[in-house]
Amino acid sequence: MPKPHQLAVVQRVLSARSPRFVLADEVGLGKTIEAGMVYAAMAQTGLAKRVLIVTPAHLSVQWLAEMYHKFHSMFTLLDGERLAKEAEEDPRPAWWRFPKVVTSLELLARSEEHREAIGDPAGRWDLVIFDEAHHLTSPKAYEAAEAAADNTHGLLLLTATPLQLDPLEHFKLLSLVDPATPESFEEFEARLERQGDLSERLRELLKAKEPKAAARAAKAITKILPEDDALIEGASAIADGEEGASERFVSHLAEAYSISSRLIRNRRAMVGGLAPRRLVRHDVKLSADELAFRTAVNEKLAAGELKASGAALASLLKRLDSSPRAAAAALTAQKLPELAEQAKGLEGPSRDAKAKALLDLVKKVRKDEAGAKLLVFAEARETMEYVRDVLARGGIAAGVYHGDLPQLERDRQVARFRDPEGPPVLVSTEVGGEGRNFQFCHHLVNFDLAWSPAAIEQRIGRLDRIGQNHEVRIHCFRVEGTVGAKVFDLMADAVRVFDETVGGLDPVLERVESEVARQVATAKDLDEYQAKLAKRVAQAREEVRRAYDPLLDARSFDKDSVRKLVDRASARLGLDSLDGEELEESLWRVARELDERLEETVIDLARKVGIHADCEEHVDAFQCSFKIGSELAVDALPGFELEEDQAVLGSFWRDTAVVEEENDYFATGHPLVEALFAWIRDGEEGRASWLLSDAMRPATFGFAFTFLPAFPEAEDLAAGSKVPSRQAARYLHKQRFPVAVELARGSDRPRVRDELLEALEDPDGAPAPRGSSGNVLSAAVSAAFAAAKEEAEARLAVEKAAAIARLEADRDAAIGRLELAARRADDLELHALRAEARRISESLDTARRALEAIRLDLDQAAGLLPR
Repeated sequence: MPKPHQLAVVQRVLSARSPRFVLADEVGLGKTIEAGMVYAAMAQTGLAKRVLIVTPAHLSVQWLAEMYHKFHSMFTLLDGERLAKEAEEDPRPAWWRFPKVVTSLELLARSEEHREAIGDPAGRWDLVIFDEAHHLTSPKAYEAAEAAADNTHGLLLLTATPLQLDPLEHFKLLSLVDPATPESFEEFEARLERQGDLSERLRELLKAKEPKAAARAAKAITKILPEDDALIEGASAIADGEEGASERFVSHLAEAYSISSRLIRNRRAMVGGLAPRRLVRHDVKLSADELAFRTAVNEKLAAGELKASGAALASLLKRLDSSPRAAAAALTAQKLPELAEQAKGLEGPSRDAKAKALLDLVKKVRKDEAGAKLLVFAEARETMEYVRDVLARGGIAAGVYHGDLPQLERDRQVARFRDPEGPPVLVSTEVGGEGRNFQFCHHLVNFDLAWSPAAIEQRIGRLDRIGQNHEVRIHCFRVEGTVGAKVFDLMADAVRVFDETVGGLDPVLERVESEVARQVATAKDLDEYQAKLAKRVAQAREEVRRAYDPLLDARSFDKDSVRKLVDRASARLGLDSLDGEELEESLWRVARELDERLEETVIDLARKVGIHADCEEHVDAFQCSFKIGSELAVDALPGFELEEDQAVLGSFWRDTAVVEEENDYFATGHPLVEALFAWIRDGEEGRASWLLSDAMRPATFGFAFTFLPAFPEAEDLAAGSKVPSRQAARYLHKQRFPVAVELARGSDRPRVRDELLEALEDPDGAPAPRGSSGNVLSAAVSAAFAAAKEEAEARLAVEKAAAIARLEADRDAAIGRLELAARRADDLELHALRAEARRISESLDTARRALEAIRLDLDQAAGLLPR
């Protein structure tokens, strides 16, 4: 289920004049899900018809899977091979022909032709997403981003790098999304310095425990911003001890004085709810045979018989530490058969000390924690297979997961591992584990340790993420006297990757792997490098902690706005508000209610068309199976291919769908769900019916009409994000206008009776009335419709006035914030701020015209008869 902070991000992006933002949440807080939710909302409303996702090459398949499994969207992967094939079949650029595309940043950086194609206005995008945007450092990569940014309505740039560690990166990213960004980096640094002074004073206000200390801090802030009357009033309210004064003061600062309105960064410390992580160190001593083998290898190395140097030598040393089987493969490649045979002779827990330690660990965890699962990582494919064999000989079943497995088999392996009756261990290679979530498991075992902090973080991140309910235990084997032991010390003591996330520390850690490889290959001791690295990492962490921006915190996670949104949803669903209920609990109740209503509706519709629905007998808990067989009562369903003896297995429960990624998630957007909705919405049953009502009086007709607001442009003529009503729709809180009327038989004077709408809540179908002539019934329908339409238009007029008032309030607030910012801006900033003010007014003028031109269309009608 989405978390409140994710909902806050999506709300801010979608409520902005244009969805162009840098999403810089810390690692593990779900930036991918946030971007996917923004896409899904825009796609559902017809605003994202052409979408481009640009990601590092190794994450492209992960994005394809995420968009398919979680958002029911089929994207096309355009890599070099596919583009070459498409060019042979059609001279038009493939970028124009496929509406939803995933591609790699590396490909765009290499090819000027493709950079030009994604920036060609003939193939304008509605939404572009750049994942791992901190990779936009090379000129060619940034050129690709500029081309896409200039050719799209929406732009999301995802990065985990803190602003304090790389202000130049953030300046470049904000320049792509925010027209009010200063034109030079020097001006941006000056703005950061001013922001730093403000943040320091604000941190004092937030830490103040006594009213006097809070009042002093607030007064100090008013001296930095003396032109702002609202701040002066707020500081006075704080001094007077008014309830909520500090919160209002901070909220005003966040809206008016953030470093950028287009930067969002949630921190783990603010979001909370994440499981702790703990390192479990297992010290291992080599046996005499293992020491003899290593001595023999070192002698060959000293004699120059190992033909490897630099990175190749580092790779060889990794394999020697990894496992006897990986070592044997590496030595065979070196044409050293005797040493390879010696390595093979060390296989098995009786001769391999690390293998014995692993076997003992797995047995102990299984004894101490019934049903516990262990995810084991190994870098080398040979080591993965070796670990599986060692465990099998010890009577422990283990699945394997690696990059060469077909997607279906990968899903199957994960499903077996998740199953309580399935294998307790899954052994995975590095590439195999990317993008998978294993929150149901809390034991991570590093059989061998990656030399890259980012790779270790990637491993831990499979378990240490939102949804993990247990302490994450990270098991590492420190094998005395090996290179791996020195690498472990470096990662544990200098980088401290096992204690807290290193996400966002790329500027400090990006060269660690290559530097370790260089030092190992040249037989240098790592102690000196470890000491220097520890100092740099500690400084970086302290800088991030010390210089956090409270205004960015408040702007990124606006809890009040999310609370209002959730409360409004609760009211629409008829849910009772509970005093003192936590925001996340309220959000869960809304989500659960929506899931249950969707489940009931879809199952009912499926049975109406002859699809067998089984949610109890032959499925696991929270699963549902839809079987299409000989009982099918329709010839076709819109957008869904009907095949006899076809079964679709999945879940309506969000939490179940997240962990059962191999099964379908039945939500809006799923092909079967959308097909059933289209069938009922566009067919006779969904548009008109006769129902029985307890509220009807004898000898009367009743009618219930539902009208929907329609904006002036035709959807089939609107190009995605160019729809003028994109902004207008969010100001119109009422999206349906139901009206019920009643009139005596033979009368032409209907009256509005909305209590009759209750018949729609739990409909009880009835045959069309008999004993009335067609003319009498036709006249009653005409009179009722005219009265209902007049009432609906009166209600729409009230809602339109309220919507326009909301829009104008937004305009005043937005322009007011820009005017405050302009008071302390230099000439270039002032020019950009004034241009932004003009753009805001023009956009809101367009939205206002769209609101004023709304008409009502009839969506559904029901005739009502006395029971």
